[in-house]
Amino acid sequence: MRSIRRLSALACLLLCAAGAMPAAAQSARVQATDPPDGGVLNVGEALYLRLEYSGDQPLRFRVRGYRHGLEQREGTRSNPAPPYPAGRGEALAWIEYTHPIALDELRIEVYDDRWTLLDHAVLPFDIEWRAGARAAPRTLRPWVAPMSDAQQQMTSTALASAHQDGDDGFWMLLVMFAGWSIPGYFILQVVLYRRWRDGWRKAALVPLIGTVPITAYTLFALLKGSNLWPLVMLFTLPFAFLYLLALLIAKRFLARP
Repeated sequence: MRSIRRLSALACLLLCAAGAMPAAAQSARVQATDPPDGGVLNVGEALYLRLEYSGDQPLRFRVRGYRHGLEQREGTRSNPAPPYPAGRGEALAWIEYTHPIALDELRIEVYDDRWTLLDHAVLPFDIEWRAGARAAPRTLRPWVAPMSDAQQQMTSTALASAHQDGDDGFWMLLVMFAGWSIPGYFILQVVLYRRWRDGWRKAALVPLIGTVPITAYTLFALLKGSNLWPLVMLFTLPFAFLYLLALLIAKRFLARP
């Protein structure tokens, strides 16, 4: 039975050979996964897929997790999917979950550089995320780190290219603000707590409802060796920083005679 399943999985590795586009215009197949089929990961660790592709246009790749035919979206993160150049090459796709879950199927999606879905393939694949599944640090396969570094470099290049294409530096400034607002939030949180009293102090403590568990999760992911540990902070703490900044401005404005 296992052999039949593996044969069917192998057949599902061929993508993009049919559909609305010309035959063989673009194709992709899974070369390897880390961990392999049947593996177990700690919560917050990523499942990596090494793809070999060919295409006559730039392509993006994403992977989604399913269980019993239903997509499992809650608590999931995936790769930024920068456009890989046309021609033949290798691409990296990954997915991770922030809570315990088991999957029995992966769906690999192929997009063009404008995020138009071109095709997808269904791959039977058993993978599970558990809390405390492994105490020792994870050992990644040799191909994961260089492909992950290359993908991050491609993402940075894509952002720089968007800046040069006439967005007036908006996105670049947004990324810089998000990065600097993280230490800015912690500094401002401590300063306002020490200086303010009564209702203003209570108002300044409101962000802690979200930032305390976010910080705890980030430290947990860092200790577990996840290379995605800062992402949650990057997408949430800027809002906490803006809240405290607005509170500071409001207090100063209301304190005027």
